Amino acid sequence: MWSKIRMNLAGIAFWWDMLGEEKHVGDLAKRLPALPVTPLTPSFKNIAARDIIVVY
Repeated sequence: MWSKIRMNLAGIAFWWDMLGEEKHVGDLAKRLPALPVTPLTPSFKNIAARDIIVVY
């Protein structure tokens, strides 16, 4: 949970890459062809953010 965040920027405020970068996780970062979902497949659940101000 993130709360009471203020950003003063000129770009993307939030960006999540669930697959990671190929240089860190190798072939697991490839988007295509899609890999089958297994019990080891990561997932993000119940993420919350409140009171966020983004000023451009």
